[in-house]
Amino acid sequence: MRVLAALDDSDLADEVVEALAPWLAAADAEARLMMVWDSRQAHPETPTHPPDLIVSDPVVTSDSWARAPVDYVGDRNERRGQMIQRIRNERLASLRSLGARHLTSTFDVEVDGAEDVPEAILRAADDYGADMIAIGTHGRRGLRRVLGGSVAEEVIRNARIPVFVVHQGSVVHPGAHFLVVAHDTARSVELREHLEDIRTRDRNAQFTLLIPATHHSGRLTDTTDDVATAESTAAETRAVLRDEGIDLADARVGDPTPLLAIEDELRDHPDTYASVILCTFPPGISRWVRMDTAHQVERHLEIPVEHVIAYRAPADNPAARDEYCQRLRHAADTARNQLARIEALSEGDVGIALPAREHSLNDELEAIERALFESGCG
Repeated sequence: MRVLAALDDSDLADEVVEALAPWLAAADAEARLMMVWDSRQAHPETPTHPPDLIVSDPVVTSDSWARAPVDYVGDRNERRGQMIQRIRNERLASLRSLGARHLTSTFDVEVDGAEDVPEAILRAADDYGADMIAIGTHGRRGLRRVLGGSVAEEVIRNARIPVFVVHQGSVVHPGAHFLVVAHDTARSVELREHLEDIRTRDRNAQFTLLIPATHHSGRLTDTTDDVATAESTAAETRAVLRDEGIDLADARVGDPTPLLAIEDELRDHPDTYASVILCTFPPGISRWVRMDTAHQVERHLEIPVEHVIAYRAPADNPAARDEYCQRLRHAADTARNQLARIEALSEGDVGIALPAREHSLNDELEAIERALFESGCG
């Protein structure tokens, strides 16, 4: 197996490789450490006037500009080429040192300068024959600032292979404790596989399950049934995971609002959790996604969040599966109708364009269609 690690020249590169190292060792995989930089930024500092005139003419006039050496532009291009080569050499050396510090598995290094950084990463992954891309994100606001821009968003959107994202400050060490937050998706295949993957990389990892006592529609004040349902879900999930070889440290019920439930848990158990694992249904049918729960937790509680989406319908409950498929179909129809309305607005006399909303709806529809396919909803 091959992994392309797309890195920048910040401290985040260390965290990406450190997070990747145990996984590479466990999977007996090899890696290529690649540093990509915007080639448009590779130019020498340009003085206001040709260098020789700054020394020879205390007062630079239009006449002195006219006397500028003919080969000044050529010199500048030569200096630009020298700067590019120096950047390459420095970053190749940095990557070799980075790999030597963290990796025991086979690795090589590559440096590339390109105007379109996401495209360069995807092209490099294809040329390398990578089975996965690893990339880092600055800050705790999802994928908004990566490698100096929205690079990870573009890579994730267009990659045809899995993308392993490392949030700055989220590198965890052996024996880390994870807070797993879910409700109807608690027994999903995707969540179980995610926990198994963590255990594969770290046999000492611990998990605590938190089930928010989410209100059901039509119930205004009586929360007794909500709490009972959450407690039952917690107990059943704990038993299912135990049968799969994953023993939970604990399983608890929390506030109906997931953000408040997580906040209560972090306050009651400070400095316990390395990150939150949030499992939801796909966008379009998930209330937690509509509430922007993952980003809200990262922003307000300052803890990394791993968002796991449960695409597949419950296999052991035909009635629940039918309801899930029905909700997906309705969400797909809603998204298509909204996209048609946006297209009509853009083609009207006024020509109103809503690119951000159109992009969001297309992503949502793609997730819904994937869920329909993986659930066999037809």
